Amino acid sequence: MHDRPNIVLTGMPGAGKSTVGVILAKELRLAFVDTDILIQTGEGASLQDIIDTRGLDRFLAIEERYVTGLDIRGAVIAPGGSVVLSKSCMAALGRDGIVVFLDTPIDTIRSRIDEYSRGIVMRPGLSLEDVYREREPLYRATADIVTPLKPCTRKSS
Repeated sequence: MHDRPNIVLTGMPGAGKSTVGVILAKELRLAFVDTDILIQTGEGASLQDIIDTRGLDRFLAIEERYVTGLDIRGAVIAPGGSVVLSKSCMAALGRDGIVVFLDTPIDTIRSRIDEYSRGIVMRPGLSLEDVYREREPLYRATADIVTPLKPCTRKSS
């Protein structure tokens, strides 16, 4: 068990939490934990299936149970984008970690994900932009560090 704090990466779905998290964990020689994978493995269903069959409120309760039940130190943690909606989740993550908000532009997020199959906690009638506008201030308010992320572009050779 490490005595180092966790590094918790927050941000919208498609912000790059898992991608950045794996690289960061490798560089720092830390464990990597993706709470979406924990939920899917533990529940035996995809996030979208859980949302579709059990509803948004039940999904949020499941997510809260998994996140507040984490007992790990010295890891990079990538929680789901909706974790910021739960004060108890953010308190638990912040208690043992440094919270880093991956501030990714909405256009980049939209280009990376399919909002209808991704398993995004989104109330009926809301758009991805609505969810972004709702969550962005919460990500900022709960972050110890805000890191702007720009889209990666490859140069042709």
